[in-house]
Amino acid sequence: MSIYCTEDFIKEFKNIIKKKQYKDFENLFHAFFLPSNIANIGTGDRLFGPTTIPYLKKRIPDSSGYRFYYLLE
Repeated sequence: MSIYCTEDFIKEFKNIIKKKQYKDFENLFHAFFLPSNIANIGTGDRLFGPTTIPYLKKRIPDSSGYRFYYLLE
């Protein structure tokens, strides 16, 4: 599995992890998207878009957590 990020995402990610209130963000992100958790990646809520490349929304670690939007190919 390969994970690709846009330049905008990388820029925002670096800005977010600098802030104290988001100190756990980086660890949660890595824990969710590691190859060992590949089964979890497809468990998000499917949003509008083509069925061949689903656009998903996932809240990490639970419903009150961070929202990740991603494409699954």
